[in-house]
Amino acid sequence: MTDLLRSKTAFAAAALLIFVACGRLGAAEIATEKPAATPPADKTTVNAAKPVAEEAWTEERLNRLVKELSDDRFSVRERAAQELADAPPKLVAAMVKTARDSEDPEVQKGLFDASRKIFMAKLLKHLAEWKIGRGFLGISWGMSEDPPGIQVSQVIAGTGAEKAGVKAGDLIVKIDKQEIGDGFTSEDAVKIWKAMAPGDPMKLELKRDGEAVHLDVTIGEVPEDFRDSNADQTESEERAEALWKKYLAGEVKVPERLLLPTAESSTPSPNSKPVSTPEAGKTSDAAPSSSPMPEPKP
Repeated sequence: MTDLLRSKTAFAAAALLIFVACGRLGAAEIATEKPAATPPADKTTVNAAKPVAEEAWTEERLNRLVKELSDDRFSVRERAAQELADAPPKLVAAMVKTARDSEDPEVQKGLFDASRKIFMAKLLKHLAEWKIGRGFLGISWGMSEDPPGIQVSQVIAGTGAEKAGVKAGDLIVKIDKQEIGDGFTSEDAVKIWKAMAPGDPMKLELKRDGEAVHLDVTIGEVPEDFRDSNADQTESEERAEALWKKYLAGEVKVPERLLLPTAESSTPSPNSKPVSTPEAGKTSDAAPSSSPMPEPKP
C-alpha cells in the first residue's frame, strides 16, 4: 500500500514538472516570437509626390511622369499630374508639345491640364497682353472745353499720379505724344486709360496756375476699391482663357526671363539630361481681351 502511494506521488510530481516545463517553454516561445512578418511593400503603392526641390527637372523625370500618366492605376496618374503641375514655367512648351505628340488620351489630358495650371499660376501675370487694361493713373477727371484738356478733380492717394505730383485742379494738355486739344473727347481719354498696363511709364504735360508742368508717372494697378469684383472676375477668367488658347496657337510670346533655368533645375542628377524646351512662342496660350479700365470715382 505504501509502495502504491509512493508511485502515485512520484507520477504526480513528474506530471507537474512536465506541465511546468511545457509552460515555461511556451512562455519562452511567446517571449522570443518574432513579430509577424510585414508583407513586402506592394509595388503598386503610390508615394506622395516629392517636393520640386528634391529632384531636378530632367528629361528622365519628365518622361517618367508622362509614362505614369498612362498607368492603369488612378492614384498613380493623379500623383503624376499633381507633380507635373508644380513644374517650372520653362517646361510648359515641352509639356504641350509632348501632349500633342501623344496618342494616349490620358497623357494628353494630364499634360494639357498641368500646363494650363502652370500657365495660369506662373506665366499669365507676366504677359504684356494680360497687363494691358489693368493700369491705373489715379485721378478723377472730366473734359474741359475752354481751355481744352482733361481736368483733374481728384487725385487718389497712393497712386502713380499722386506719387508723380499731380494735383487736383491740374489741366492735362498732353499725354506722352498725344495732344489734348480741340476735338479730343472723353472716349479718346478712355482709350488711353484702357491701353495702360501696370508699370508703364507715362509723360504728362499739365497746366497749373497758368504754368506748364511736366511730370513722369509710373502707372499702377487698378485698386480693389475701383473694381466691380464680379464683373472683373468674370472678365479676367475670360481673358485668361483666351490667352491660354492664344498661347496654344503660338500667338503669345512668353518673357525670356521666365524660360531661364530655375534653381531647382540647375543641379541635375548625374547622367541626367536637362529638359530641352521648344523655342519660346512656338507653343502658346490664350490671349486676354483687354479689360476696360474703370474710370476713377468722381
